[in-house]
Amino acid sequence: MTLFCLRDKCTLFLSTVLLTVLLLPQPTLAADGACKIDEKASIGIICGDASLALSGRIHIDYLAFSRDDSDGALTDPINSGRASANDRRTRIALKGKVNKVLGYKFGYDFTSSTPIKDMYLNIKMSALNLRLGQFKMPFSLAEMTSSRFYPFTERPLTDDNVAIPGRKMGVGLFTKGSQWTWGMALHTDNYRNDDNRTESLFGFVTRLTYAPWLEAKKGNYVHLGIGYRNASNLEGNPAQQDFDGHSPFSSAVLGTDIYSVKGQGLESFNVFNPEVAVGWGALGIQGELWTMSSSAEVSAHEVDMTAFYIQGLVWLTGEANAYKDGAFKRVKPLKPLGEGGIGALGFAVRYQNTAFEADRVVGGGDKIDRSVNAVSIAALWRMHAHVQLSFEYAFATRDIDGTETKPKGFQMRLGIDW
Repeated sequence: MTLFCLRDKCTLFLSTVLLTVLLLPQPTLAADGACKIDEKASIGIICGDASLALSGRIHIDYLAFSRDDSDGALTDPINSGRASANDRRTRIALKGKVNKVLGYKFGYDFTSSTPIKDMYLNIKMSALNLRLGQFKMPFSLAEMTSSRFYPFTERPLTDDNVAIPGRKMGVGLFTKGSQWTWGMALHTDNYRNDDNRTESLFGFVTRLTYAPWLEAKKGNYVHLGIGYRNASNLEGNPAQQDFDGHSPFSSAVLGTDIYSVKGQGLESFNVFNPEVAVGWGALGIQGELWTMSSSAEVSAHEVDMTAFYIQGLVWLTGEANAYKDGAFKRVKPLKPLGEGGIGALGFAVRYQNTAFEADRVVGGGDKIDRSVNAVSIAALWRMHAHVQLSFEYAFATRDIDGTETKPKGFQMRLGIDW
């Protein structure tokens, strides 16, 4: 049995599952209640109504950035323009069901500062799904599209600020039809180490999507969506008041403090998030807008943010964009590399803008006024449905309280998932 080691953490689990799958016999016709290998999953077992599937992803990044300012707040290599290579994600997940009603998922990322990703129980109640535990909150088209399928190495910069809930502990309700989806959740914080927390975060999130035109197999769709988020008890949760600089690109472009609302005395904030996307075969265009307003004990301390992005993606080899259930899914090459073709070749462009304003409470002084404009250009080579190599050049103009800088950089990613 092989011992796997990831970042000084060793586990026999994966090898045990692999060995179990290999040793299990696969009958031609499985009787009721018998176990068989699920051919639709890379590693999966079905035993009657119960199932277990092992999935995962590995994202290996190369980054070379430069910044023309003297800000020394960041310690990662990209801050001084040096190249860096790292594993952006090394994640495994177990997902399955106990019977026709009870389902579950557990996901762990060995490279993340918050390693427990998904950990929830799903209860199917007719057309509704009740979800309990830690899971991704239903909010934002870019956020609901998996990092395995997103055309850029990182989601928009808004994914790294206080407006996006990400994964949280909570309870949610989900339902969908052939052309629409709806989800809502009540949440507290996630598994984050924060010794300075004095009270529990409380939040509400909801998202509704509708596709008035949908021809999924052809890649034709019109997507409309609207999301709303409210978060309260912010002053007692310092970790929820800061920019969450988990991606090297956003760390280099934004710095650690551009979205910080520490010291503003905020009680709560509200975020509205309209979405739109249009697809015609191999061509897809999408965009989102975020507007954040806040409340504080002193009205002059309120924080306002407006952000948006628009992006386009085209598959030069003719693959159709895969849209389903209010998000984008896996694009499969028409002719994979090694199977009579070269895979799928794609090209994507994104423009994004964010503006953040607040009255400076800590230390006094002028009003906080920060903005970022950024452009990303990406070339995609999806050799196989589960293997992709991407190349991306990004440049931005950052204005922090009247001081302008222009960070830029090159990113490359090898992504493998199963």
